[in-house]
Amino acid sequence: MIRTPIGHVATAILREIGAMTRIGSADRQKPMLVIEELRAFDWASVTFVGQRHEMDLRLDGDADVVAAAMVRLGDDLAAADIAMAGHFIAEIRVIPGDRLAHEPGQMVEIVRQPLRIEALVLRD
Repeated sequence: MIRTPIGHVATAILREIGAMTRIGSADRQKPMLVIEELRAFDWASVTFVGQRHEMDLRLDGDADVVAAAMVRLGDDLAAADIAMAGHFIAEIRVIPGDRLAHEPGQMVEIVRQPLRIEALVLRD
């Protein structure tokens, strides 16, 4: 497995997503956040320089818990004040994907909810 280092910008955004979705690996009342892929592209305008970040993520867990986490992300991420040294978020959005098949035979419905986070992060 090849591991790519995650920069401080992506780390700050992922930390905020984790706090909003109340992720947890052992607690079934919390969804698990899975990082599928992280990408960053240089971006510039006449007056600003930065990067466009794309994060393909997935929330796994009980259907009701995942649904509530997705609502919190959709409602609150754009308004969040995510602190990061030397940068600020100019734009951020959550793009949910289609829910993936649940695991049959479980007492609770387990779902996998893919999502993409797109953020334009500019240098101060």
